[in-house]
Amino acid sequence: MGQRTTILPLKKKANDNFISGVYGSPVARQWIRDAYNGVDSLDIITIGDSNAMHPSNYGWTMGIFQALVNLGIPQYATPLVYTASDTLNATYPHSNTRSGGEFTPFIRGDWAGRSNGSITAYTLSQQVQSGSAAAAEANTNLLSGFYKHEGVATASSSTSLTLASTASATNNIYVGCWLNILLGSAMQEAKITAYNGTTKVATVASWPGGTPSSTATYTITAGMAKPIGFYYAPHFVPKDLTYTSPATGSSIDIPGNHPLIANNGQAGASCQYRLVYGKFSSDAGVGASTGKFRLRVMKGVATAIASDSADRLVTGGPAFDTAVLPFTSTATSGVVDTLQCAYDGYSQGATWQIAGPFVSFWHSVVNLRKGFSVTNLTYSGGKSSTDISDIANTNPNYIIQAIYELYKRQVAAGGSGRVLIWWNSGINGPDSSSTYTAALDTFISGLTALINLDAPAGFTIASNLALMACPTHPTVTGDPGDNGWAAVRTSIINGAKTWVSSATTMNPTLIDLEKFYTGPELKSRFLYQYPFNGNQYQPHLQGPPTLTTASASVTYGDTTFNTFSPSSAMPNNGYLAYTTRLFNSFIR
Repeated sequence: MGQRTTILPLKKKANDNFISGVYGSPVARQWIRDAYNGVDSLDIITIGDSNAMHPSNYGWTMGIFQALVNLGIPQYATPLVYTASDTLNATYPHSNTRSGGEFTPFIRGDWAGRSNGSITAYTLSQQVQSGSAAAAEANTNLLSGFYKHEGVATASSSTSLTLASTASATNNIYVGCWLNILLGSAMQEAKITAYNGTTKVATVASWPGGTPSSTATYTITAGMAKPIGFYYAPHFVPKDLTYTSPATGSSIDIPGNHPLIANNGQAGASCQYRLVYGKFSSDAGVGASTGKFRLRVMKGVATAIASDSADRLVTGGPAFDTAVLPFTSTATSGVVDTLQCAYDGYSQGATWQIAGPFVSFWHSVVNLRKGFSVTNLTYSGGKSSTDISDIANTNPNYIIQAIYELYKRQVAAGGSGRVLIWWNSGINGPDSSSTYTAALDTFISGLTALINLDAPAGFTIASNLALMACPTHPTVTGDPGDNGWAAVRTSIINGAKTWVSSATTMNPTLIDLEKFYTGPELKSRFLYQYPFNGNQYQPHLQGPPTLTTASASVTYGDTTFNTFSPSSAMPNNGYLAYTTRLFNSFIR
């Protein structure tokens, strides 16, 4: 990274608008400037509709990432990668709807933690089967957000299960949660659609594995933030079961010459592999927890760079914790082996089994230096601002604990723990200025009501958390995909300006994208999605291609683009076009 002229701090004044199209708090702008100048680090979380992060790997997540790379800011960490996925497909049997399982260029997440052929493991809403229900439900941390109740049924039918007498007496309290029932060595799950607190009858649409026993042992867990288009959740192994990794396990895969771990192309970068997991107070009320796991970092699939010498136990809860495995990156000369970081041993067989109860949430790889990272936490295709807020607040502790892990890992790498949430929504309506701002208020209040209950030492909302609201890009009235957005966007922007002028919690900033590119400009520059197939006026912008290997490149017109090249701008990438202009205005 070359010599830079230090940019003086922005003048902070109330409700300033010294950059056209940018309103509200100057905190987010200053944080990006500080990351550019190497003063501090920055984690960015994207939340929104499909524009936030489409399954084929574009959206604001990739636009933000590439713009920051092009500014010369080093990547200090991978995104938070989910430890399990709900979607298996023939091409990527251990992956999800991301193309190749990628989270940012060349950083891939592989999952094997779900029933797949002869492999039996448990994910999604088969979550926390902790100690006593009273202990878990009284706890304010992440585990209590998952774990609701467990017991032995008293009756069953093709569409219902009568719960134990200890179940809640409140009608519909479990609606939207999942019934998880152990059938031999397999697990089936069904979503609760109705619940009668008097009769204790939980209703489901059907049972995927057939009607359970009338005396089935069950666990009820929360559905969590499960958006449309990208399905993920914790990896859960119930009590009294073990999980053995297949030949290709659950891992984060990074090419050995990736700038994140290659230390300017050389070996010797000081790194960490981190796993956020659950801790239990007992093994479903039967004494000390027997849950255990180990961490492992490999070059290729055979050479261990670092590994736990003993099992890590999941005692001391109910709570969440982070397991950290330090390692030093290996040489990148010769054949470039993929670095693979796994919590399930990655084909080590019975000597490296996970034992339940076990639940893991996210894992990541950190280079101990200042820089940036971008994580898509949730996106919900086709959803309105209100829908997205509701999904995000299904369990605000889930997002809070993700923020806490970003804070902790950034501090470990030398930053102060700054986390910026990029919120995108609007075009999927019905949205108005009142519904848009109400969704933001609901989202903020849901987080901040709980955010300091078990915050890491040193974390404060004022110093470590900011929100950047970004209503959907402008469209042209009458174009396919406009959906009436062009007619309401101005009123939403005006209402959001009023809102952000007085809002202070989470240091909110509003971005009016039309001040950077108008709808007609987007259209004339072919910045909408896929102009070559006639659908250029869809409610998405044109995004970058997916590159799955370190040497991959793609040619658009006369330009060959390689993701590792900061100087090579992706043509016809609308998300990058916007973030480039926006961030350049911040650092001037």
